Amino acid sequence: MNKPERITPEDCVIRDISLADYGRRELDIAETEMPGLMALRAEYGAA
Repeated sequence: MNKPERITPEDCVIRDISLADYGRRELDIAETEMPGLMALRAEYGAA
């Protein structure tokens, strides 16, 4: 996989910040329902 040279703030656009709380809740649910995901995140998260 080709890694981009550098990501700048201009490369990322937040379309609707009001959805951030909803997204965080969804991620919290996923973390408890998918322990395999958390194991992968712990093992490869720093890569």
